[in-house]
Amino acid sequence: MWWCHLLLGVPLIIAGLFLFLPWATALPVASVLAVGTAVIAYHAARALRERSVTGKEALVGRVGEAVNDLSPQGLVRVGGELWVAEAPEPIRQGARVQVVEVSGAKMRVRPWGS
Repeated sequence: MWWCHLLLGVPLIIAGLFLFLPWATALPVASVLAVGTAVIAYHAARALRERSVTGKEALVGRVGEAVNDLSPQGLVRVGGELWVAEAPEPIRQGARVQVVEVSGAKMRVRPWGS
């Protein structure tokens, strides 16, 4: 994350341009640097505000496939991983399922599209 400190030095670089270059050259270069820095800072700040979705939270809403019959428990494959799943209604092997909740190493699923 050292690059963020470089953004803090950009105003110094812009000020230095006016010391060594004529105004006609320094002004366009400084403008491009300022706009570029503002765009990078905006996107960096937006990325820092977003909620990180990893782990169990990332699985909710994903679609998988029932590896065996779920009545009420069985195995499902979601994202290439096998999970023990529980369904409120029987689901046949090979049917598509959607993840509703993940609790520990078990997930609750429902038939996809319902």
